[in-house]
Amino acid sequence: MHYKCLLIFSIIFLAAACYTPDSIPDSPPEIIVKGANPLKTPIYFPFVDDTVLVHEYWGLDTMWFEHNVDTALLGKYKVHYFAKTLKGLVSESERDVWTVVEPKSMTSIWQVQTVSDKGDDLNYADSLIQKNNTLVISNLNNVEGMEVFLRLASDLQDSAYIEEQMLPDSLRSIFGNGVINEKATLMELRYVLFSEADTTAYRAVYERDMHE
Repeated sequence: MHYKCLLIFSIIFLAAACYTPDSIPDSPPEIIVKGANPLKTPIYFPFVDDTVLVHEYWGLDTMWFEHNVDTALLGKYKVHYFAKTLKGLVSESERDVWTVVEPKSMTSIWQVQTVSDKGDDLNYADSLIQKNNTLVISNLNNVEGMEVFLRLASDLQDSAYIEEQMLPDSLRSIFGNGVINEKATLMELRYVLFSEADTTAYRAVYERDMHE
């Protein structure tokens, strides 16, 4: 599976009027950052910036932006916007951009290594899928159809929670939590399966090959 990282910025709209240099007031342009701030973008998906308006009625010379956004790495970044008048007065504004985990950015086939507190080891392939904007494990412990729902949390949504839920076999319940690494290529989960007759704790490491 190949991923391409792309940054897409919206057009900056201008409002300007024509004046002679001597009549241009000494006032900097106004930069208005519209939309979400922070703006969250899923890891490995194109970042599409929101609208930015520049109001300068007396003579705009140029405008530009600078950024350090990396859509292949979870993190908190910034986009800086600049505008300069014909008299050289410069304004600056900024937007926070967070690259986060979302269910669609985790949808893939993962290699899983599972160890229980009873010494049982499993190595298998499993799919993480998206259902109603929720991340779902398809075949927990290599049991076909054993779906488990994960809730993503924290600023970058790189914490995964298995809130207590009944398994599809209706015999056991599960709860747990885990973390996702900064490249969203590895997820470590710790969870407990319990029933009236038995309780078993597991540690599972999910890993995917980004070059599949």
